[in-house]
Amino acid sequence: MTNAAMHQSAYKKATAAIMLAGAAAFSMEYCLQPVISRIAATFALGAAQASLSVSAAMFGMALTLLALTSFADRLPRRKLLAASLIVSSLVMSGIVFTASFYAVVALRFLQGCILALVPVLAMAYVNEEFGPQKASAGIGMYVCGTTLGGLSGRISASVLTDFFSWQSAVAILSIIAALVGVLVYILLPREQHALKKQNSGFSAEVFSKENKNLFYLCAAAFCMMGSFVAVYNFIAYVLKDAPYNLSQSVIGFLFAVQLFGTFSSALAGRLAARYSARKIIAASLTLLALGAVITLHEALIIKIAGLAILTIGLFGAHSSACGWSASLVKNGKAAAGSLYMFCYYSGASILGSLGGVFYTRLGWQGVVFMSAAAALLALGLLSCIRQPNVKA
Repeated sequence: MTNAAMHQSAYKKATAAIMLAGAAAFSMEYCLQPVISRIAATFALGAAQASLSVSAAMFGMALTLLALTSFADRLPRRKLLAASLIVSSLVMSGIVFTASFYAVVALRFLQGCILALVPVLAMAYVNEEFGPQKASAGIGMYVCGTTLGGLSGRISASVLTDFFSWQSAVAILSIIAALVGVLVYILLPREQHALKKQNSGFSAEVFSKENKNLFYLCAAAFCMMGSFVAVYNFIAYVLKDAPYNLSQSVIGFLFAVQLFGTFSSALAGRLAARYSARKIIAASLTLLALGAVITLHEALIIKIAGLAILTIGLFGAHSSACGWSASLVKNGKAAAGSLYMFCYYSGASILGSLGGVFYTRLGWQGVVFMSAAAALLALGLLSCIRQPNVKA
């Protein structure tokens, strides 16, 4: 295997391993989202409290992604990537044996911290081992894996919960994830070109006053991801009751509308190159708010259409904003990306659970109000960025 051209057989194995790693990681990260209402029933919790089972994992990932900036270059790739999947699956399996919701939250936070290693190590491996001609395709396959993994985790958890219980679903998914971790270790060729450079750590320069444009964009990321997650966290509460009375399995399959995000991400990237990142983000945030409002309609098909529009908006905005973040600073571009992702997942964690407070007090209308308001706030923050349009 050479850096210029990885042997075809090794390349195929590595691509499969990277895709499986992304799928397993995000399957574990999001599998509890569609069964929040079942968790609430088990522990006699309100919607906001129960959603912490999802938010804790996201916040753990957010914190660790920020911290990993300081020493990621010194970490082994193959062994730690496989180990992170196996250990996180063991942590998740502990949920099955606890009778305390606080323990569930603690385990999920720890799991999120461990899972943060997966995107960092997977992308580092691809960039170092695949070579410049194949790296983009490798990262694309990883992203595809995360999308399919997040979707399959949600659907599998829903179906298994219908047949058994949400605890059984967690146990089965934990076993599968552990097996995937072993498979990743077997398939992934040993790294030959890992760059053992001394990382200067998280650049404090990113917090300078001249980078206020980045702060506005990060705050917008916080709002837009929170807007998106709040809707998906609590839509199951609406769909399981009259007049819909949908089974947990059907609710799980409705999460398949998130596949629209895959197409909107790719389209947004092309459009941002032609117009500007700012314009594409603004249009996407408008769709995000509109999609949330459309879910107020009582007709199920229109509700689903609203979810699809919401998803298109979020993924379009995120793909453009993520690429734009580094161009907003002169120094510390890696730190800028880390700060952006920290705010992105923090918004999912904090606003995602805050949506439960709105649901408890105001019903679904309250969740929609909060989601749309957060999306519009993100749009307002975007307008505060005083920089000529930068094509991403």
